[in-house]
Amino acid sequence: MSAPVTSPPTYRTADAIERRSINHLLAEAAGAGVSEVRITPARYGNGRVWCAMALGYDRREIPLQRGAAASLAAILRQHFSRADWTRPQDYWSRDGSLREHVVRIPECLSNEVLTVPAPDQADGSPTYWVPASKPRVAKAVIKHGAVAAEAAAAPGTWVRAGSYGSDYAAATAARRVRDGAALSAGSRSWYAPAGRYESRCEQVGDRTELWVRYRPDTEFHPAPRQDFSASVDGGFTETFEDYCARTATSPTSEGPTT
Repeated sequence: MSAPVTSPPTYRTADAIERRSINHLLAEAAGAGVSEVRITPARYGNGRVWCAMALGYDRREIPLQRGAAASLAAILRQHFSRADWTRPQDYWSRDGSLREHVVRIPECLSNEVLTVPAPDQADGSPTYWVPASKPRVAKAVIKHGAVAAEAAAAPGTWVRAGSYGSDYAAATAARRVRDGAALSAGSRSWYAPAGRYESRCEQVGDRTELWVRYRPDTEFHPAPRQDFSASVDGGFTETFEDYCARTATSPTSEGPTT
């Protein structure tokens, strides 16, 4: 279990009188009442500038006039001088608080996302998402030259080539192996000529594995697309890749078997 997550530090919460003063100044600069102001620092030449975005009470962005963003940033930097202005900051007019902004990370991009209360809850505090660290997984490189050589050294034996993250990628690679085509642009055709190698795919967890087999005594005739069209007209509902895989098991077949 991870340790409980607390919200980013609140540098200051203005009292009622100061909060009304700040909100009044912000409304004058933005040209409308604001519920939140987001300040983001940025490098500009050799110096630093602060970009500002103001949200109205309807939670929609307020179009700012020229110079308004600089005025909003100056107002908040003056009243919250002890804040770390090298970091993005969010000001909430409801309670007069300034908090460091933390980017919300979608749950699908993180192993674990922890939150504190959302803005629409009773206390009105914002949501802060703190993503757990996610290890970087290096993309596996399939060395097809070595796979082809290993399969050729043991004719008739299935050899695992590698795994793919999608069924489509694995099916495409399997078809290229059977056709003796290059696996990627500019690469060598390790499985040439067509029909010298067979291929199949296996689902393992959330990945698809590619297996190849060397068959030097097999004469393979790639199924033409017109035969696939005839197969569809005849009532078959398989994909073209599945059709090629099925007809590849009958090397002398010139069309679908019914």
